[in-house]
Amino acid sequence: MSSDPRIVFVLGAAANKELDSNGFMPVGSELANRIQQGFAAELQNGSRWPDGPISDALSRTPGLRDSHIQAMRQIESGITFKDSIDEFLDEWRDVPDMLTVGKLAISHQILTSERATPFFLKEENSGAIAPVMTAIRDSWLGLVLRYANPGAPRRQVNDCLRGISFITFNYDRLLERALYWFIRFGQNQPQDQAVQQYRFIPIKHAYGSLGGLPIPNDGVVPLGSEAPYDIQRGASSIRTFTEESESEHRAAIQELMREADKIVFLGFGFHPRNIELILPEYFRNSGVKLYGTSIGLRQRTKDLLDLDLNSAGTSIELHDKFCGPLIDELRDDLFQ
Repeated sequence: MSSDPRIVFVLGAAANKELDSNGFMPVGSELANRIQQGFAAELQNGSRWPDGPISDALSRTPGLRDSHIQAMRQIESGITFKDSIDEFLDEWRDVPDMLTVGKLAISHQILTSERATPFFLKEENSGAIAPVMTAIRDSWLGLVLRYANPGAPRRQVNDCLRGISFITFNYDRLLERALYWFIRFGQNQPQDQAVQQYRFIPIKHAYGSLGGLPIPNDGVVPLGSEAPYDIQRGASSIRTFTEESESEHRAAIQELMREADKIVFLGFGFHPRNIELILPEYFRNSGVKLYGTSIGLRQRTKDLLDLDLNSAGTSIELHDKFCGPLIDELRDDLFQ
């Protein structure tokens, strides 16, 4: 084990909910419901051609087709029987238009929700940043930023977050934006230096995102954009269960897990497909320590998790706490 413990935070839906204290970001069944309602609104006018953001994006490239409309109707009627849009799209992965339409719907809903969070600022200025810094401070991330690598000056972000990595199962960029605001205004860094320091922090989106940290003129989808072209660009970076399991990205995620000394699952649901994606085969005898929140987990899920981890040669210490209180309780074990 290195002198600087390598800690990986694995972030699920509930971790995002606690970071976005206003609860605007939809995940899981909530995201599925919003997508269903969005398609219902686009298709409700009785016209042969739907009217709304998804059909608008499709009409530009590659051109709205009958097969797209059929896909919209199928998602509207069928998604209510699934716990998430991810599961629904995986089941329909053999129908390309279904994936195209579904990913556009995810991109649109995430961008819309990003506009409603405290992290969305139309302009970078210190006068509007106070609510953002308060949201970060009061979250689990605020505790990580405060206590990781004690003794390292917070102004030296490369030092204070040394050995810290993030794997997130959320599509949005709230984590990236929160870290950037912490550097930019919390540490009073110029934009170019804030971007440079931010890029030092390893962040992996398990199923893709809408394009990373949205910096002006950086070619990335702007936070909360309403433009049809940006909805398309955001959709192009989203991956399904099957697409991710076949990608090189999976190997990079598993390498982070394999090299970790400590892994903390925050607000993670431990879905079998997600566990399969991130668990490396070589935890055996590594001495890795695993912690996690367990609020809302079914006993069956816990039992299956124990079986998976036992077969990998390790175990997990679960706590019936929210993400922030867990970090606060474990901070001496994690960071010192």
